Amino acid sequence: MTDKAENAGYTVITSQVVSESPITSVTNTLLYVLTGISGLSLFLSVFLIFNTITSMVTQQIRQIGVMKAIGGRARQILWMYISVVVFYGLIALLIAVPLSILAGAQLGQFLAGSFGFTIHSSPIQPVNILIQVGIGILVPVLASLLPLINGLRISATQALSSEGISQGNYGANLG
Repeated sequence: MTDKAENAGYTVITSQVVSESPITSVTNTLLYVLTGISGLSLFLSVFLIFNTITSMVTQQIRQIGVMKAIGGRARQILWMYISVVVFYGLIALLIAVPLSILAGAQLGQFLAGSFGFTIHSSPIQPVNILIQVGIGILVPVLASLLPLINGLRISATQALSSEGISQGNYGANLG
């Protein structure tokens, strides 16, 4: 561009080559903030799931003992509880996916308007939905495994006894 101006008879005092858009730093900062918030949200949801499942298993220790006493295996009971966790994850995804699509579109329109751009269409990226579904199912299952396995280690006799888990035998064996 400088050569064209000099060839046209103009004097070029300085020139600057811009390799990135002036709004790149703003959008990168916003991306970092949103990534941090999403990481914190994921950590807090894992903590909430872990505590909720621990509480549920503690409250239902007698029911687990009854299931073991009538022949239920630890693996069968584990799958029963995991199916409940997956079901709740699917319900959460039914709410979260459409809301995230709407919020993303609104945020994109707001940012584009702030920088003088117009977005005519915002295609939904299937990979983003797949990541969201994967996290929405896998994270709750992984977060609930430890409390479920610990709750299933108690024997049927201990679970049905009057002391329950108060003797400190919670999670003693997989019986």
